[in-house]
Amino acid sequence: MYMPQFSSVHSANIQVVAIAISLGLFFGVVELIRRDRLREEYALIWLISSAVFLLFSIWRSGFDAIAAALGIAYGPSLLLLVILVAGFALMVHFSIIVSHHSEQGKRLSQELAVSRVSGETNSADDPTGRALAIVPAYNEHDSLRGVIDDIRAHAPGVDIAVVDDASTDETAQIARDAGVVLLPLPVNLGIGGAVQTGFRYAYRKGYGVALQVDGDGQHAADQIDRLLAPIREGGADAVIGSRFLEGDGFQSTAARRLGIRAFSWITRWTAGVTVRDATSGFRAYTHQAVGFLAESYARDYPEVEAITTLARNHYRILEVPVTMRERQGGASSISTPGSLYYLVKVTLAALVSSIKPRGERARY
Repeated sequence: MYMPQFSSVHSANIQVVAIAISLGLFFGVVELIRRDRLREEYALIWLISSAVFLLFSIWRSGFDAIAAALGIAYGPSLLLLVILVAGFALMVHFSIIVSHHSEQGKRLSQELAVSRVSGETNSADDPTGRALAIVPAYNEHDSLRGVIDDIRAHAPGVDIAVVDDASTDETAQIARDAGVVLLPLPVNLGIGGAVQTGFRYAYRKGYGVALQVDGDGQHAADQIDRLLAPIREGGADAVIGSRFLEGDGFQSTAARRLGIRAFSWITRWTAGVTVRDATSGFRAYTHQAVGFLAESYARDYPEVEAITTLARNHYRILEVPVTMRERQGGASSISTPGSLYYLVKVTLAALVSSIKPRGERARY
């Protein structure tokens, strides 16, 4: 087979072109991330890919070295790299289109869920006067009624909204029978999309404080006052319940504690704030913070990224000690095989979040 040979001058010229295109793509992807034009998973894929292209365009013998190691007779050239980069640019373009339609679909689903709820609650004139507990639930029929009863028993002044994330069991019916607000999503959006639906409802209805309480029964309602107190005293915009500050109650597994420690370091590095229980979903937010999160919230595994986003936008974050329980029913969305994926994705998502521009506060 005939393979064209390039002189050193031609090879150098191709390398310059490859470096220029790779740099353009890398910073182009960064700008798309800053403008929130790419879905999170696409942003991570293309950011890493563009960095790899840039590496190989600078390391001119890299392709050939890899080809030799794999036993390929004719190693790829810089010309092939240029072709691959062009194909990469086309895939990014399609990703933007998919991201746009996906975001539109998510917002439509959330609006449909919120619009199905009638009636008005409190206005925002008294920002600390009323609280809503947002309970995201996906197939939580074993534990949901207990969660609702627990909140009513220990926090009777707190309203409850269950966000049913397109469950396939009796979760929605349990919420209806309990007489709480039900926000039924027509399609499954994941934990982030479900919680954000609750934020949209809480902000639109004028609740002064929004609580996030898991539907699996891990969060004890008798700890809610610990979350509300700093907000009512004006000392925080976001309060996170931590099982590690006092070490009481269920502490999770050793492997998960190690991962949580890594996330704590990540939030300290990306946002300058230390949160020991960074994955805790037991939280409280002010009306203004809820308005911000109603617009800016990750779709999957949002807890760590929310800390980074809030801190970079100058919201005051406080961690308070709480006692948690083991899951009272259902199965965790993070399986053992998926733990590594969870660790990598959340880490990269927090890094991506740290390069996004600071948003406008309460713009929803």
